Amino acid sequence: MAWCEWEYFLNFGDIERLKRVFPVLLSYHRFLKETHTWPDGTYFSSGWGCGMDNLPRQQKGYSEPFSHGHMIWVDACAQALYDCRVLIKMAEVLGKKEYIKELDTEANMLFKVINEKLWDEKTQFYYDLKNDDTFNGVKHIGAFWALLAKCVPENRKESFIAHLNNENEFKTEHRVPTLSKDHPEYNKAGGYWCGSVWAPTNYMVLKGLDAYEKFDLSYEIACSHLDAVVNVFKDTGTVFENYSPEKIEGKFMRGSSSLPDFVGWTGIIPISIMFEYVFGIKPDASSNKITWHINRLEKHGIEKYPFGTEGELTLICEKRNTPEEKPNVTIKSNVPVTVEIIWGDNKEILDI
Repeated sequence: MAWCEWEYFLNFGDIERLKRVFPVLLSYHRFLKETHTWPDGTYFSSGWGCGMDNLPRQQKGYSEPFSHGHMIWVDACAQALYDCRVLIKMAEVLGKKEYIKELDTEANMLFKVINEKLWDEKTQFYYDLKNDDTFNGVKHIGAFWALLAKCVPENRKESFIAHLNNENEFKTEHRVPTLSKDHPEYNKAGGYWCGSVWAPTNYMVLKGLDAYEKFDLSYEIACSHLDAVVNVFKDTGTVFENYSPEKIEGKFMRGSSSLPDFVGWTGIIPISIMFEYVFGIKPDASSNKITWHINRLEKHGIEKYPFGTEGELTLICEKRNTPEEKPNVTIKSNVPVTVEIIWGDNKEILDI
């Protein structure tokens, strides 16, 4: 919830809303800390609690959707760490510095415990920890919350991110599957959380790659995701709850536990993911700034783009012949805005 509100603040700069929601978000964080942690401060959840209902991460004898399995849950821990970081940003913006020490103390503890208890040096991956202090050995998309939480140390980031480019794990035709291909329960049709590609988890991965400035990889994954969803839409006339990681066709989707007409979070793909990662337009209305990573060669852009409380922008890039060619852009705005344009290894700052 804090992440959602922070994204809203970056898009619209609504400080009054931030003032209203901050105490509620802080209270909710404290509630989860009190009711969803083990004595050492690590977090647990359940299949339904984390939203990944049938992901095969539990030991035998525990209910996949409903039990915490007496495990330390890697995604729940990383989410709590990220929640701390976002609440600290909010407190800084609002001048509520009296809450920062509490949040920073927990963030430091979670960073330490995730890297000491949940990291496997042999496989270079983060895992859930079973109640016998051994890893469950399941490589699932929940581990990549560690990127968004900025929890991966510099000396581990390349080997961890490399899993996203491994064709035997998370680099499928349609990226990114929720379960690694080398797991015995991986389902190439998707099987809900046994390999399907989901909008919210993909958006989390893309934001996490931003945190480590892996912009080329996030663009590549975003294009894979958007292209697959568009192709299925052309075939079926609808968007789905989730998608097959290996078959880009609507008829395959109908037998893979995926609801049609599911604009809920699938709407993220042709809106947020297209704007922010395929087109590369990322707003920060609180600073009156847009960062524009231009990767595409064809003419592209957005008209009537809402920015801040009153802004409406046009951002158009003309066709280019090579990625190194300087973009010819048209930018119109009814409010002052700074646009940082980045292409290849080059950048230019324009004050509009």
